[in-house]
Amino acid sequence: MNDGCVLGNCEFRHVATIIRPSWLPVLTTGQRYGKNTSEIRRTLVSGLKALLWVSRTIAPFHIDQSMKVTVQQGSSPILVGFPHSGNFLPPNLARQFTAEAKALPDGDVCLPQLFDATSAAGCSTVMANFSRYLIDVDEARSSEVLNPGPHNSPVCPLQTLASELPIYLPGYEPDQFEVGQRAANYWQPFHDDLHEELLRLKHQHGMAILVTVKPMLADCDQPPTEFLIAADNRTGCAPELCAKLQRTLNGNPSSLCSFSEACPVGFLAANYGSVTKRIHALEISVSKNAYRTAHSEEWEDGKAPALQTALRTTMQTCSEWATS
Repeated sequence: MNDGCVLGNCEFRHVATIIRPSWLPVLTTGQRYGKNTSEIRRTLVSGLKALLWVSRTIAPFHIDQSMKVTVQQGSSPILVGFPHSGNFLPPNLARQFTAEAKALPDGDVCLPQLFDATSAAGCSTVMANFSRYLIDVDEARSSEVLNPGPHNSPVCPLQTLASELPIYLPGYEPDQFEVGQRAANYWQPFHDDLHEELLRLKHQHGMAILVTVKPMLADCDQPPTEFLIAADNRTGCAPELCAKLQRTLNGNPSSLCSFSEACPVGFLAANYGSVTKRIHALEISVSKNAYRTAHSEEWEDGKAPALQTALRTTMQTCSEWATS
C-alpha cells in the first residue's frame, strides 16, 4: 500500500497520525529541498482567490450596512417603521426557497410609497430593506412567539403567514447558528437604528410616537377594513391619544378604517411602547386590496388617494396630540 497520495502537483506523506504536505516549509523559505516553488505558489494564490470569491459571492448574509436599513430623519415626533417592506434576499438563500416563498407573499414593498404622505407631516422613517423571510424584525430575537396563533411567526419564519406553506425546500431550514447569524447581521442593525432615532426624537420633543406599518393579515376577528390601527392603551400608548384617534376615525366617512384595542400588536409596538418612558406605540395594518387591483400586485391609482388621505389625517392627529 502506498504511504502517500498525490493531489495535483502536491505530494502528501503520512507521518505517524499527522498528514503534512511536503511543500508546507516552502511557504516562507522560497526554495527548499531543491524544489521550485513557483508552481506551488501559483496554485496557492489561485486557491486563495477562489476562497475570496466564495466568501464575497455566496457568503450567506453580508451586504453593506447602509443597504440593510434606510433611515430618514424628520422634524415631527413621529417615527414610522416599515419592518416588512423590503425584498432583499441573498442569492444563495433564494435558491433554498420554495416557489411559493420566492414570491414573498407576506411582504409589501409598496407600503412606503403609500405612506409618502407621512413625509409632508415631517415624520421620520426607518425601513428594513430585506425580506421578513430572511429575518423578521417585528419578532423577538429569541425566537419566542409573542402572540401564539396560526399566523404568528418566529424571528426566522419557516412557513408563509398568508397560506401556511413551507418557505424552505426540505432540508434547507435554518439551524440555530444560522438564525443567530442573521439576527446579528440584520435584526440588530434595524433595532439599533430604530432605537437611536426614537432617542433623538425623544430628546428633541420630549416624547416620541412609533407607528409600525405592516401588511394586513387575517389574524384578528375584525370587520372588513382597509387599514386597522391597533394599540395597547394601558402601558404602550397614552389612552388620550387612543381616544383622539378613535374620534378621528369615527368621523371618517369610510367604514373601512377602524381602531382596535383587541388585536395584539407586534414586537416593535410591544417592546418599544412605554407610556412611562414617553414613547407611544401604534401599529397600522394595511390591506393590499385598499390600493391594488384584486389578485394583482399592480398599484391602482383610483383606490389609493382616499386611503392616503385617511392615513395623512391619522399622522396629523398624532402630531397635534404630541404638540398640544
